[in-house]
Parts: sequence; C-alpha cells; structure tokens
Amino acid sequence: MKKVERKKIILSAIFVLLFHFSLFAQVSESLKPYLDGAISHAQTRSLYRGKVDWNATKTEMYRLAKDAKSVEDLSPALKYLLSKLEDSHGRFFYKNQPIAFWYGEPTENQKKVDTKVWNTIQSGKYSFKSAMLENKIGYLRIPGLPMGDNVKMSEEIRNAVCDLKQKKAKYWIVDLRYNGGGNMYPMMEGLGNLIGDGRNGSGF
Repeated sequence: MKKVERKKIILSAIFVLLFHFSLFAQVSESLKPYLDGAISHAQTRSLYRGKVDWNATKTEMYRLAKDAKSVEDLSPALKYLLSKLEDSHGRFFYKNQPIAFWYGEPTENQKKVDTKVWNTIQSGKYSFKSAMLENKIGYLRIPGLPMGDNVKMSEEIRNAVCDLKQKKAKYWIVDLRYNGGGNMYPMMEGLGNLIGDGRNGSGF
C-alpha cells in the first residue's frame, strides 16, 4: 500500500513539473528575453514587489504569452504583471509606444473621464510638435514622457523653444491635451527658457 501511494505521489509530482515546464516551453524563444526582462526588473525594482507571488505570476504570464508572435502581443502578460503589482502608474514601452498599462478600479474623478479620450491620450499617437502660428504665437504640443534620459528627452523641447524664439515668438501655447502625465522633469527642463527660475513643479 505504501509503495502504491509513493508511486502516486511521484507520478503527481512529475505531472505537475511537466505541466509547469510545458507552459514555459510554449513561449517563443525570441520573445522570452522580453518577458523575463520585465519580470526581473519588476522583481528587483518595483515598490510593490513584496506583495507578489512570483512563481504563480510568472506561470500565468507565460500562459498569457504562449501564442504571442510579436513584442506587442505580450501586452496581456505585461498588463497582468502590472495588475499583480497593483501598479497603476507603471507602463511598458516598445519602440517608444506604450504596449501595456493598468489602472485598477477608477477613482471618482477618473470615472468622469471619457474612456475614448483617455485611450487616445495613452495611445502615443500624438507626439511632440512645435509650430509658429499667426500673431507671433509659438505652439508646443507636449505629450506625456516616460522615465529615461531626461537630458536627451528635454533637448527636443528646448531646441524647439529656442527656434521659435529666434522666429520672434512673443506669445505661447503649451498644449497638454495629449499629456496623461509621466516624467515631468524633461518637460520642465525643456520649457526652462519659458517658465524661468523658481519652483514650478514638484514630485514624490
């Protein structure tokens, strides 16, 4: 009787291991580094990493990614990771385009926002733009910016401000309609010539 029970336990353990590894084996080898990189980064950097069951989360992410053919197709798995972290501020970007984000239950203020408008803002469709308008009006459209090289990201804005000043811009429109938030520092650095010295913003 003991031998039979022992065999059952061994067979059950083998089945669990085979099932576990089969999920991981189904993910494309070309996409696996992206998935593993996201998981590794979250495990070591996320403020909320301590509340996650990483073995279960990784298994579910691989299941969600098993049919992925491109990095963009990893979106459901990456969104699941953000949901387990309860990270409504994080984003995953690929080629400067957001491919995964999570918001959780909306706040009362968020419930008032038109979903179509918000999705448009977050789509990345509207990039930075500058133009000289009539009546000496300088126009700057500044979308939300991710974390990264603040100096490099602010350079495009700063150069546009300088260019418009050389064209004798006297009045300014800073268009934030497509700005859903993000890294404010390159935005502020890029607009430094307009907003001047002193406290103009803060973060935490």
